[in-house]
Amino acid sequence: MLPWKNLFGMYGRGHFCNKLKRSILLLFLLGMFPYAWGQQTNVSLNLRNVPIKSVLSQIEKSTNYYVFFYTDNLNSELSKRVNVTVNNTPVVTVLNQIFSTTNISYEIKNKRQVSLFLVEKSSPKSKAQAVKSNKIQITGTVFDANNEPLIGASVRVLGTTIGSMADINGAFKLEVSPGDVLEASYIGYNPQQVKVGSQTRFQFVLEEVANTLDDIVVVGYSSQKKETVTGSISMVTTKDLLQSPQANISNALGGRIPGLLSVQRSGEPGQDMSTLRIRGVGTFASDAESQNPLIMVDGIEVNNLNDIDPNEVESLSILKDASATAVYGVRGANGVILITTKRGELGKPKISFSTNVAITNFPFLPEPMNSYEYARAYNEAQAYDYYSQLSYIPRYSEEAIEAYRTGSDPLFYPDINWYDYMLKDFSTQTQTNFNVSGGTERVKYFVSLGVFTQNGMLVTG
Repeated sequence: MLPWKNLFGMYGRGHFCNKLKRSILLLFLLGMFPYAWGQQTNVSLNLRNVPIKSVLSQIEKSTNYYVFFYTDNLNSELSKRVNVTVNNTPVVTVLNQIFSTTNISYEIKNKRQVSLFLVEKSSPKSKAQAVKSNKIQITGTVFDANNEPLIGASVRVLGTTIGSMADINGAFKLEVSPGDVLEASYIGYNPQQVKVGSQTRFQFVLEEVANTLDDIVVVGYSSQKKETVTGSISMVTTKDLLQSPQANISNALGGRIPGLLSVQRSGEPGQDMSTLRIRGVGTFASDAESQNPLIMVDGIEVNNLNDIDPNEVESLSILKDASATAVYGVRGANGVILITTKRGELGKPKISFSTNVAITNFPFLPEPMNSYEYARAYNEAQAYDYYSQLSYIPRYSEEAIEAYRTGSDPLFYPDINWYDYMLKDFSTQTQTNFNVSGGTERVKYFVSLGVFTQNGMLVTG
């Protein structure tokens, strides 16, 4: 017979089951006893504006509790001051009261131990974030003004990294929260924003915006958008040419275009144009004229671009490399300058008037000697040459030098400052333009009248 059978035979099955039930009940009561003990242990305190540490010390003295601090960063929380006025109140109620305004929680162990630890309590801000985390699924489309889908358009939530891209049909899908702001954007289009409410489907219609990618660049005998140009081409407009009051276009181009060399060899009015070279010299010819770039005005070759009023220029393009000048063959070996003049536009007449005045002068002029100083210096120079020539014959006598000094005989011994006599202190330059443009569906017109005057620095009268 097995041992357990003897056991049942000795006590009987009913007696064994009653014993087992009583044992389970005893274990359950022992497990609940610490909490029940804490609920039943009461304290009476009357403390005003004291740290929480002091309250815990009073509880230790009044009861059999032992408070243990398991973390070093509890000191700031335990230093907070509280008011406690209780009379025969359970310790658990007191602990809940003093810890209600702190980030401290506790656990009762083994009837005599209270373990304290830090916890992160939820704040109103975190609650708001929790509410905001209730995301909803939204869908939508992104189209342009012509009802064409904008493939690859960006749709994002402002202030976050949440976003999506429109597919081949212009559709997108996102998870957002109510109150978020959606922004749809695409290169070359104005972005559009909308706030998320209760709706779950959005439709964005973006409007195209004019930018530098849509600038028209003249290339050879045609024109292209700037974004499609692959050759080395630089372009300036009327605004760039009129920024400084230059006498001609070649001087206005100096320093404004990369790869364009500009050299002004004279300041004579009417002859002060600059010599232009595109990326240096491309033709080793005997004469300088053969090294000039090809100049085309509205598709017609001209020899001199300085005869054109800058106010009449719509755009000026410079073709610099072989791919850009290939259409001109060998004539474009030195580069090509393409000028497009202004034309009338459909609409009411537009009247424009502009004028500018410039003052020119010599910034640096050497200060010359007078006649007396020159005569003495010349004789001294001859005296120093005596050591090499072994002879000294002064050119100016002492009587002549004295006459230069005193000015007693201005006819035979003059003393004239030719800079002051022949040159002006300054001269003026004026440029005035008056133009009218407009047109109808049949006729478009642009009429321009320009007057340019440039005075020299020489005294002529």
